[in-house]
Amino acid sequence: MKSFYYLLITGIISITICLAFTITNNGDRTRVKITETFGLYKLEASYSRDQTKKVEAFINQTLKPVTVFNTSDELDTRITLGDSSNFYIRASTGWLLIKVDKGTNSEASLLRLKNLCQQLSKNVIK
Repeated sequence: MKSFYYLLITGIISITICLAFTITNNGDRTRVKITETFGLYKLEASYSRDQTKKVEAFINQTLKPVTVFNTSDELDTRITLGDSSNFYIRASTGWLLIKVDKGTNSEASLLRLKNLCQQLSKNVIK
């Protein structure tokens, strides 16, 4: 039984390290980095200024009925969704930071927010 927990913890640490180093999209102006630790899930992205509206629209569409971005591209706030999911978001034209505290979110909330970040990194920010 002790070996099972040792393998489980080793696997989790390995996945975390892999995520930190491999989910990076480097281009001329595009960079997406997802970092996951035991207590925090974080996405940091820089991208072309032209993609800002696309990124904001995707976030708003995914998190409906909550509207995260209104008229300003500048944002620095904590968001709480209807299902009690909460996260910190800071954004400006061409730059985005999302931090999700694992301790304050349910497993379902964490999965929803991770999915948002992964979709941003794979399909939206290019």
